Order: sequence, then structure tokens, then C-alpha cells
Amino acid sequence: MLMPLPQAKPRLCAALDLGSHTFGLEVASCTPQALTTVAVARNAVRLGEGHLTQHGAGFISDMALIRAERCLVDFSRTLRQWPEPIAMRAVGTQALRAANNRVEALERLERALGHRIDVISGSEEAALTYAGVRAMEPSFGAKNVASPMRWVVDIGGASTEVVQGEGDQIKQAASIGLGSLTLVEQVLKPACARGVSLHAAMHQSRQMATELFQGVATSFHSKPSIQALGSSGTFAAVARACRARYGSPVITRDALAQWAQTVVQSRSWAAWMQRDLLGVQRDRQDILVGGVLVMQALMDAFNFQAFHAAQGTLRHGLLLEIIRADSRMAHRLPA
Repeated sequence: MLMPLPQAKPRLCAALDLGSHTFGLEVASCTPQALTTVAVARNAVRLGEGHLTQHGAGFISDMALIRAERCLVDFSRTLRQWPEPIAMRAVGTQALRAANNRVEALERLERALGHRIDVISGSEEAALTYAGVRAMEPSFGAKNVASPMRWVVDIGGASTEVVQGEGDQIKQAASIGLGSLTLVEQVLKPACARGVSLHAAMHQSRQMATELFQGVATSFHSKPSIQALGSSGTFAAVARACRARYGSPVITRDALAQWAQTVVQSRSWAAWMQRDLLGVQRDRQDILVGGVLVMQALMDAFNFQAFHAAQGTLRHGLLLEIIRADSRMAHRLPA
């Protein structure tokens, strides 16, 4: 029998996203009504670097696994700072989904973390990201918007998720096996290594990504001049860079074109990686290029006109999942 219970006391929850480029940990004080972030940790592990193709599987290298193990040991140490038990879910995304050595990799990573890691599907990743953005984004509750339909895009290191939804309902979603890291590692850098100019290599990369996205976009019911919420560190990094350089965090076609031109002016990939740029972290300099190209390709394929960096992420979706599970358990009392 279901019975109402008194206001639940806050509980510490943790969400860990083992992304193909960045591992992110978020600890929050949670109730069924709200979550308050207590701690955030991020590490550019680059789990999918150089070993996963944009169309198929590959192997996660030993070097990448060593970086991942060190990061997870640090995260485990962070979690032990709190004396009370923490409800946690840790998930792996495209790098682990596509890895032929996934079983071995998971054994090593779970040992380092001391906790189970679930490798989620692309569709679950898209749904959790949408839920996280919806919970954290004020515009989802706005009543004066022209259309209740919302678009959420997540550009990861090795995959891109596109979700079209209304309220808490997902209308259409797709997970595409191409991200900012794989585009750079598998297309742009090899082209440069073959002697292709940086300008031509970027053009080839954008064109390849656009063609891939167009094959997916045809199944979506899109409208002209639509805007999307971008949920990832890539969107946040580009938005910060746009604010620093152009005075606005809104990611427009013009802003992306200006960023692409800034990269081209370096004349070579090596020269670009040595530049110091306002608003850009050095360890995200290559990912920023991949992110810009993926965003341009998404605009070409889906007719997006602008991206706004969202506050919510996959990790917030995981935290909400933990809260809902706790709430269901608390309300199930013996008849």
C-alpha cells in the first residue's frame, strides 16, 4: 500500500560519467524535490583517444586505461571524504560501448573505482541527458515560448546525441557514433599528416560529419531557424570562448565560422596546438576544433541556427534517476 511519508531528509548521491574524452564526477545533496551540488571533479582522461573509429569498434589502449585508473582512484578518494554512505551510479558511454576489449577494461576500471560501472546504450545516454537538461534548464518551464518543443544536443568525445522532446516526453532521439575527439583523431589529424592543408582538412572533416548527420536528420521532424540546448563540456568550452572573444555565450553560425577561421590562420595543426587563446584551456584546444566542426555539421544537417550551453548534463540525469529510485523504495510499505 502506498502511503505519504514526511519530508525526506537529504541524501548524498553521486553520478560518474566515464566519457570518451572526460570523466566527470558530481556529488549532490538530494531530496525528491531538489538536488544541490556539493562537489564536482573532472579529468580529461581521453579514454577513446586514437583507438576508436567513427564507424566501428576499436581497442582502448593500455595508456588510456592507466590514465583512467589513476583518475578513478582519485575519484574514489574524493568519495571517501564523506562519512555517510553515498548512493552512486557510474556509467560508461561510447568509448566503452565500442571497445573490443570492454570486458578487460571494465574489470580494471571497476577495481580502481571500487564500484560497479554500467555501460549504457546510446538511447539511454540520450534519455538521461534530456532528463538532466530538462531538470536544470529554466527555459523548459517558460510559458511564453513560441513552441513547447525542445532540442537537446550532447557532443561527446566519441558520440553525439540529438533529442527532440516536449516536456518530459522524448519524441525522437538518436545517438550517432561520432564525437569531437574521434573527428579530430580519425579524420582531421590523419589528413594533416598526409600533407593536406589545415583549411582543407577541416573542410573534409566538416563535410564527412555533415553527411553522417544528414542521414539521421531526415528522420526528425525539424523546423527552420530552430535553436538547441547543448549539454556537454564541449558546448560549455565553446560558449566560454565565444563570450571571451565576442562578448556573448550564444553559439551562432557566425561565431563558429570565426572560430574556424581563427584555427585556419594557424596554418598547421602543430602551430594551432601551440597557440595561447583567450578563454580556451590548453588541454581542450584540439577538442574545441572538433567541437566547432561537429556543431557546424549539426547546423548544416538539422538546420540549427544557434546553440545555448545548458546547465544540465548526463550526470544530472543520473542523479535524478537515483532520487526517483529512492523515492519509490521509500513509499513501498507492507500492506
